Formats: sequence, C-alpha cells, structure tokens
Amino acid sequence: MLVGPPTSAEHAVVGIAGRIGVIPAPLPHIPQHVEEAERIRLLRPHGLRTPLSTRVLRNSLPASNGWDREKSAPIAGDFNGDGRADLAILHGAGGTDVNVWMLIGSITSPLSGTPRLAQVLPSGAGWNLVSQKVSAGDYNGDGAADLAILHAAGATGMYLWKINGAKTTTSLSAAPVKGATSAGTAGWVFGSTQPVSGDVNGDGAADLTLLHAAPDAGVNLWGVWGAKSSAALTGSPGLIKSLPATSGWRYAYAKGV
Repeated sequence: MLVGPPTSAEHAVVGIAGRIGVIPAPLPHIPQHVEEAERIRLLRPHGLRTPLSTRVLRNSLPASNGWDREKSAPIAGDFNGDGRADLAILHGAGGTDVNVWMLIGSITSPLSGTPRLAQVLPSGAGWNLVSQKVSAGDYNGDGAADLAILHAAGATGMYLWKINGAKTTTSLSAAPVKGATSAGTAGWVFGSTQPVSGDVNGDGAADLTLLHAAPDAGVNLWGVWGAKSSAALTGSPGLIKSLPATSGWRYAYAKGV
C-alpha cells in the first residue's frame, strides 16, 4: 500500500493492525517497542482499543547478549513456510558485520524461542547494516518468504540481493544471491529508494516495487519481477508508473508499506 499526503490538514488515512480508517491528525504515537536497560522487548498488541498495559511480552533480547535496538532491522515473513509469520532481525555485530537472526512464529508461543543465527554477512565482503534496506516476500513462489536486501554500492548506486527462505529449520541460511544492479550513473540513488514487496502482476510470486524519487520531485514506481524459478529478482528494473509532482505527488511525502 502506498501512503501519500494527508487528504487535509486535519485528517490522514492510515492502516494499522489490518484496519484502514480516517483519524484526526496529528497521528497518535503507537510505540512498537519498549526499552528497559538497553534491551529489546518484543510485544504483541491485542487491539487498538485495548490498553497498552495488556500487551503480551513475547521475548526479551538483552544488551548483555549484544543486542542493540539502534543496530536492529526487523522484518516479518513466513520464512520457513509453515503458515505462520516469523521475525527476521538483521543486527549489526561487532565491527560492521551483519548477523541475520530468526525468531519462529507458532500458535502456542509465537516468537518466544531463542533467536537462531541464520548467517553472518561479513563486512569484509562489503556488508554494512546502515547501507541496507530490507523487504520480504515469496519471490520464487516456493511457499516460503525470502529476504530482499537493497545495498548501497558506491556513492549513489545499489545492488539487490536475495536470501531464500526454505521449508526447513535452516531457513535464510542460504548464501545471498545478487540480483538486479542499479547504477548511480543511470539516475538511481540509494537514499531516494524505498523497496515494497507484493505480487503486483498476479503470477504467484512476489515482486519488488521500488519507489524512487523522480527528477521533478514526484515518484517513479519501478518493478523487479519475481518468478517461480531461480530467475526471481534478477532482471533489470522496469518503469511501472510515474506519479508526477504536477499531480500533487512528492517523494518526500510518499511511503510504501
């Protein structure tokens, strides 16, 4: 879903917890985490009308084990293909390595287990958490969600990497596969790009839509196509639609969700 500017100074259209509605602006602050002594706490809200005090603590990732909220990039998806959403956390390790951790979803105790280290993306190979933007979708159509990682390359360009999920206990452990490359010389700027996942062409495999700032400050939508094969996300980005500034669109106010 693409969220544009508010329809007026008093109202904004929002989607929270699967519901979409119009509420007065400014938007209420709905915290997604609570910090205590630098630890990360994973909470599950029961609903917007339920007091926040009734949230259920699902896990605690303490600073004594190296966890730091400021170095964490969480993303949800059914990475092991069991029909329940899991949580992947890309975490900056010592130096600039990036650790890929997984917490498994379940009916009885979702996200409550010990985090599993799926793999390490080493700084020696150029990986850096602050140079990444992450999305999740079943890009190869095998029934398990995959990770798509946009990674800055040089001054302005970027690489697209994919880490495949799998219907096994070692999901997200496969080596990253390099997909499309967007060079800065072709007008691509990492800092002006937002990745959003969804099966936009209806072929049964998720695609990656890239919101990119247009030269007129509007928004260009580019597609990198998924496929039920190893070719998923390997093609060059194709322009889907331009949303011009003359029609009121501004990249600075647009957000893909």
